[in-house]
Formats: sequence, C-alpha cells, structure tokens
Amino acid sequence: MSFIAPIIVDTALGAIDRHIGEFKVLVHCNQGLSRSPSIALLYLLKHTDALGSQDPAAALLAFRRLYPPYAPAQGMADYVRLNWAKYLQDG
Repeated sequence: MSFIAPIIVDTALGAIDRHIGEFKVLVHCNQGLSRSPSIALLYLLKHTDALGSQDPAAALLAFRRLYPPYAPAQGMADYVRLNWAKYLQDG
C-alpha cells in the first residue's frame, strides 16, 4: 500500500480548520481527483456533519454528490478506508 503520509493529511486538515473561518480555503492537487478531494472528504467527516452520515458508504455517496469528479487512486482510497474511524472519532 502506498499512500500519502498521515502527517501530511493531518497537517492539511489542521491548516484548513485553522483558516476556514477567516479565509476561503482552496484544497488542491495536480488533477483534483484523488489527494485533495480525499483531504476535503476527511475534513468534512472530522469537522462537520455535511456528509449526513457516519457510515462510510453513505458518506462517500454524499461526498460524490458534492464533488462528482472524486476518483481516488488506490492509495488514497485505502488511506480513507483504513483511517475512517480515526477521523470520525476526532470530530
């Protein structure tokens, strides 16, 4: 399994949380299909109820309604799946 390091995700989530009330926050990567939307998904899971569900399948469906191009590469899909409970509990 090859995915983004947890410290990078956690740092990004912290930066978003610190600044989102003060500024508009842009989360981006090269193509906007995998890394950045996965970070946005985890932010919504951890800090909001925007996904309407804590169940992974239902929350992913809700996120895809918000951001239809979401197409995580295997590494990011695995990261989200393996760390779902961690980010759910942190919120």
